[in-house]
Amino acid sequence: MISPDAAHLGVVAIYLWAGLLVPTIVILDFFYSEARSFASYFIALAHVPQTYGRTYIELDELYERKSPAWKFRTTETVSDQVKNKALVSSHQKSGANEA
Repeated sequence: MISPDAAHLGVVAIYLWAGLLVPTIVILDFFYSEARSFASYFIALAHVPQTYGRTYIELDELYERKSPAWKFRTTETVSDQVKNKALVSSHQKSGANEA
């Protein structure tokens, strides 16, 4: 399509390709519309863990514990426990200094 001895379309070939791609996507969407269903969103939400704000070590720990994906955000890891103990001890020390 791009060569001079064939159709010699050059850059315009992308419009032909896109023109064939759009109906293909519409047909696939028609036959496989259950992939976009409302229920599949919640299924994916339950199976894809929330990893934002977690370190690789924490993620390894959560996977080793076999924690469910929907509990990744609220599950307390060893590093979370260490941080909480440090906060409690610093608050206790600051309270003892004020008294």
